[in-house]
Amino acid sequence: MTVHFIGAGPGDPDLITVRGAELLACCPVVIHAGSLVPRSVIARAARALDSSGMTLDEIVREMAAAHRAGEDVARVHSGDPCLFGSIAEQMRRLDALGIPYAVVPGVSSFTAAAAALRRELTVPGVSQIVIIARAPGRTPVPERQRLEELARHGATLGATLALFLSAGLVEEAVEALLPAYGPGCPAAVVHRASWPDERILRGTLSTIAAQMGAAGVHATAMILVGAALAPERFPDSRLYAPEFGHGFRAGLLAASEEDRPAEHELVPHTVAGSSSSRAARRRNGTACTLPPRGLLVVYTGDGKGKTTAALGLVFRALGRGLPVAVVQFIKGKWKTGERLFAATLPELTFLTMGEGFTWVKDRVNDEEDDSEGDDSDAHGRAARIAWKRARDLLAAGAHRIVVLDELTHAVRHGFVPIADVLAALAARPAGVTAVVTGRGAPSELVEAADLVTEMRSVKHPFDRGDRALPGVDF
Repeated sequence: MTVHFIGAGPGDPDLITVRGAELLACCPVVIHAGSLVPRSVIARAARALDSSGMTLDEIVREMAAAHRAGEDVARVHSGDPCLFGSIAEQMRRLDALGIPYAVVPGVSSFTAAAAALRRELTVPGVSQIVIIARAPGRTPVPERQRLEELARHGATLGATLALFLSAGLVEEAVEALLPAYGPGCPAAVVHRASWPDERILRGTLSTIAAQMGAAGVHATAMILVGAALAPERFPDSRLYAPEFGHGFRAGLLAASEEDRPAEHELVPHTVAGSSSSRAARRRNGTACTLPPRGLLVVYTGDGKGKTTAALGLVFRALGRGLPVAVVQFIKGKWKTGERLFAATLPELTFLTMGEGFTWVKDRVNDEEDDSEGDDSDAHGRAARIAWKRARDLLAAGAHRIVVLDELTHAVRHGFVPIADVLAALAARPAGVTAVVTGRGAPSELVEAADLVTEMRSVKHPFDRGDRALPGVDF
């Protein structure tokens, strides 16, 4: 006798797995999740019990009774039982009673929702991360897993969010996500995915709650949030590129000469397996194409143009379809031209994290500061928060270019230890290019860099009293 935890899929009876359907047809006892499982799925059950009106103790008693009678049990959950299926507590009880069980996976509602939207949740160059979560309601979530915390990290990494069990809490969920993802972030809701009465709502974080209210959607809906829902442009994946070889196909065509990296820019590609097996694949012509090695670039000096040079590199990388992230350490209070334009580019992660231009011991930026006094504690806190976000971006490897604008000032004034910076830069994935800007780059950073350009001031319109020009200076 075995208790089979079976995922019935999102709603359409045809989406249950073959194994799940076969077990349902032969199990004498079926315990199912009420209205969430279509009646046609359990129609052939000899004895079907609706668990929606049962407690955990009552469910386990039925399983124990079937065990004593030598009858298999199909415990049917909607979607995939491993996601918010409450099977862990049932399996714990069965372990204590010595009753054998197995788990049969099912099609989850979040993948069914993506199918209904005809969207890939892991779009190349846009998002390679999906966060599965829910809003806290009558059942709490761990403090560190609250939506505010997940959004703070998810937005930095460009993650797609899939929110289960949150339709009735959509206003609270939107409030938690807005500060990190922003009001214009694409959002979508699929109500009763794959059921005959399926409904789809598309909008943004600023509109989706009102759309759900107007449509009367308060339950049984999947909420998806992220740039992957409406990518304007993105690169093709490398998997099917003709020059991209792997264990099942040789790279048949070379990249064009203008796109080919120079030989000194290439590093070996890491492939799972022993070094001897990798060598064998190279001899057989099936080794993966070598990816470009990421550089450490430093723009420093007292002259103007350090951030401008970094933004030029950003522009070039976006033109090549590469994912880019920018963290600005001290320009948080200014609505610069680059910040305004970045808001129109979903493929660009652009974070302004500082407390404005700082005066701590000496002048630390090219432009004048209109603030009165100094709050080094506030600047220090902002710099440390910005560094944590920057460090996460470097480590994740989701962006090919990561610009750390004015990071040197945070280092010079002791807000961020240079040892931490060097360690994070050294540990970044091989294909990530890091660009650091700011005056007075520490000698350790210069030594570690692959490319260093020092801007020297020859003339500056500020010297004759000219004010900064929008679109030129900021």
